[in-house]
Amino acid sequence: MSAVLSAWFHRRMAMLATLFGRSEVALAHWRAVCRLRPRDAMAVATVGHLLAGQGRRDAAIAALEASLAIDANLAAVWFNLGFLQQERDDHE
Repeated sequence: MSAVLSAWFHRRMAMLATLFGRSEVALAHWRAVCRLRPRDAMAVATVGHLLAGQGRRDAAIAALEASLAIDANLAAVWFNLGFLQQERDDHE
């Protein structure tokens, strides 16, 4: 299976897993997308969002920072990063 088709498959499976409340399964599929498409800033940000939803703040912050290193023009990612940093009283 080509990388494009594999990434498409994992995205769809992640969406279904999210729909059914299976965040760990969704996270595994989004990580697979990231392995297949390492320059996909939104996939990396989605991993960060799922990690934040699981209370894994430090890992979420690292993922959001990695996403911004790929594409610094993602306003929603900046917002989410700031929100997580504010939650841990990191105002710098």
